[in-house]
Amino acid sequence: MKGYTTAGVVSLWTPFFFSSDRKEVPGVKIQANGQERELSNGKLLGEFLEENQYQQERIAVELNGDIVPKSRYGETVLQEGDVLEVVSFVGGG
Repeated sequence: MKGYTTAGVVSLWTPFFFSSDRKEVPGVKIQANGQERELSNGKLLGEFLEENQYQQERIAVELNGDIVPKSRYGETVLQEGDVLEVVSFVGGG
């Protein structure tokens, strides 16, 4: 391709990829068992539970006053202002 260069393409895209003006996308703030937590956008309930080492077979989860079925943990996205209560079942006698 005679007469074409890539110099213009590189200079057009360079500021987009290397700009120091890019801002971090803020996370979302939720309440989890009474404590404010900041999470990344799009965090799934199942991911949150796993990261916080909850044994999913031994807990019940309430999100904004509603019980979340275990089958929905992997598809429930935590959003700004959500109130989460996680209750662990403990055996004993």
